[in-house]
Amino acid sequence: MRRSSLAAIVLFACCSLRVTGIGLADQGESGLGTGSVGAAQAGAPVYPGGKPINGGLMTMTLYSKPTGTSVTFSTNASFDDVYKYYKRALPAKAETSESNGDPNSRIGTFSYVKGDGSKIDIEIRAFPGHVNYTIVHTFKT
Repeated sequence: MRRSSLAAIVLFACCSLRVTGIGLADQGESGLGTGSVGAAQAGAPVYPGGKPINGGLMTMTLYSKPTGTSVTFSTNASFDDVYKYYKRALPAKAETSESNGDPNSRIGTFSYVKGDGSKIDIEIRAFPGHVNYTIVHTFKT
């Protein structure tokens, strides 16, 4: 077994890290497809029209204590539209990188600390025919 694989297993076992899905009905929201997740649940602005994928909003826990949330959305909007939205909607210094390579594999990232000390990381990734964007909200510990 490779050393990095063993380290990951040990870390996982020691920390009892769990990621669990929260049903959207539990959030009191309804919508099309898998439902809707708003800015309040995600912890950051949500690009309009995106649909949550991979089970919707996920809660990350450590020793049964919530440590954050993660949600990935998919949209048919262009990478540029989603990227420009976040550039306008987030604090001025939140942009951390943007790749200008192949139009079907562009990636943009944003990261900032909110007033309550929690952290927001957003990754926007272009795929052929659609764009996915993930919002990770790490709570202040």
